[in-house]
Amino acid sequence: MTGPATLSTRDGAGARRVLFYDDVTVFGGHEKMALSLLEQLFRFTGYSAVFVFAKKNRRLAQELKLLQEKYPDRLSLVPTRYASGRMPTLEMFWQLPQLVALVRLFKSLAPAFAIIVQGNVELSIKGLVAARVAGIPAVSYLPYVGPFSDIPDLPLAGLRDLCNKLLYKLPQGHVVIADAHRKTLIEDQCLCSTRLFVLRNLVDGDQLTEYPKTDAREKLGLPPSGVIITVLGRLHFKGKGQDVAVRALSGLLGKDLRLLVVGEGPDREQLMQLAAPHVSDGSVVLIDWVENPSVVYSATDIILMPSNLEGVPLVLLEALLFGKMVLASDIPPFDEYLPSDRRFQAGDEESLRQCVLRALSDLQGGAYTPRLVTMDSDMNREEVLRLVHSMTVDGKGARDA
Repeated sequence: MTGPATLSTRDGAGARRVLFYDDVTVFGGHEKMALSLLEQLFRFTGYSAVFVFAKKNRRLAQELKLLQEKYPDRLSLVPTRYASGRMPTLEMFWQLPQLVALVRLFKSLAPAFAIIVQGNVELSIKGLVAARVAGIPAVSYLPYVGPFSDIPDLPLAGLRDLCNKLLYKLPQGHVVIADAHRKTLIEDQCLCSTRLFVLRNLVDGDQLTEYPKTDAREKLGLPPSGVIITVLGRLHFKGKGQDVAVRALSGLLGKDLRLLVVGEGPDREQLMQLAAPHVSDGSVVLIDWVENPSVVYSATDIILMPSNLEGVPLVLLEALLFGKMVLASDIPPFDEYLPSDRRFQAGDEESLRQCVLRALSDLQGGAYTPRLVTMDSDMNREEVLRLVHSMTVDGKGARDA
């Protein structure tokens, strides 16, 4: 096997194949970045791919079809009925027939190695176990590596953290999105540093277009005047904290200040009930994912991220590319991107409210200077090549290395 810097970059049927697996049913940031990883694999190597995914995830299916049109000879799609629930590890025990069928599917696809897309170590765990049983070297794509005990009110968090120590040992490698995450896996999970790959989240600025604010608001059915604060992400209170945002801003909302919540997820009905009084007077607006997020950013004055846990969220990077003011919980990685006066204590409604009031004062007084970021589309090239080389050492995969 040649070294990582000399991997073939040829296209077509002769290229080797990588299996991607994702059974989450709601499209989120880690799905979007997994698609970015897939495209980087195509750009930097000669490998083709087959993507096995939950057919209930309609947006992922749409995005994959668009990517397949771009790379028709290199990407195959396999929709399945398999899906992660709220406690995926426990669910495996009464879904053994699904697991057996998945093992057969993986063996029939015969990939060189597999990339299991996991928002956290529990999600898509069936794919990780199936790859292990099928004898297929696998790497886990992990945007979040923190303990579950850090998530407020999560059932059985301590027990799950204990069990998850075993799950971290299943794959032959892990892809993380920040150096701090790599350090966490080495120190907390005792994982081998040579099997950890840091592939940083990328945002393609060419796909983002800034619209006039009034035009963007008209597209979204929003009033042209007043300040709009936007919370954009999967509707999952324990992870993303939209409920805290609604309660914290309740006394501030009105015709001059509106809250826009964009996303889909398991807590949508609860959010609608919680925000019902404000939805009726138009001070809270709920919309599903939009095809063009540029419209949302263009219509927005402040991006609010009240998360309890995060990796390196795309919303943060996209908002900074747009030069938007971002307010976020005082958790990693926000402390690396935002000053202290733009952060608030996670889960604390009063801390969030005071942070918003400071931000509004700065906006009105012209005291805010946008922090712009830039992205190098090739910055992950060497690490992608190292990943492929590591997982295919001597043509046998990392398990035998």
